[in-house]
Amino acid sequence: MANIFHVDTIVADGKTLPFESASASIEGAAGIEYTVVPAASGDDAATRKRVARMLHLKLMFGTDSVQPTDFVKMKSVQIAMRDSVTGKKCICANAGFGKLGAIGSGSADITFNLLSDLQWM
Repeated sequence: MANIFHVDTIVADGKTLPFESASASIEGAAGIEYTVVPAASGDDAATRKRVARMLHLKLMFGTDSVQPTDFVKMKSVQIAMRDSVTGKKCICANAGFGKLGAIGSGSADITFNLLSDLQWM
């Protein structure tokens, strides 16, 4: 069996978030990206740039415990993600609300900005 990181629990600012199974993903986890720069002749080169780290998931609004205004207040909070099958955990000590998608047609897309390096355990 492949050893993957399947997020099944997310805790943001001490609150467990209700989200669709298998909908959570981390974009830009390395924090950097390399781009190929083609050379006129010989070997190509690469440039390095920083990229934003973001957590995307489909939030479920079926309970009274989830209010859109709660997320707007999330600044400089800790977010912990866990894979209970493998026991792996990922923590971002400084995260904040990014954006909230449309509400009313099932779960809503939400993005959190992960502002510090990710700690993998």
